[in-house]
Amino acid sequence: NELRNFMESTSKDSGGARRISLAELLIYQFGYDWQKLANKPECRDLLVERDARDELQKAKAELNKLTEAAKNAAQAAEDAHQSETKALRQELAASKAAENA
Repeated sequence: NELRNFMESTSKDSGGARRISLAELLIYQFGYDWQKLANKPECRDLLVERDARDELQKAKAELNKLTEAAKNAAQAAEDAHQSETKALRQELAASKAAENA
């Protein structure tokens, strides 16, 4: 009798036909609220999590690229400093040599 009442309540738009979908039967059998079942956040959360994971991977890749660029820039700055120091020493040596000549 309970199942019949449940079937009638879920099949109002089907003209009182004595048919029930498997989902409706399982909802009845296990006492789920179909509205809660339809609005479960797990699926949306999985999509959000996947998108967040993709964004995290992109951010990590960008961070690695920028870190490598910073290392290259630091090395270039060090090389330029060494070249400048060498040029100043050579200039100082040439100036002393010109004074002694």
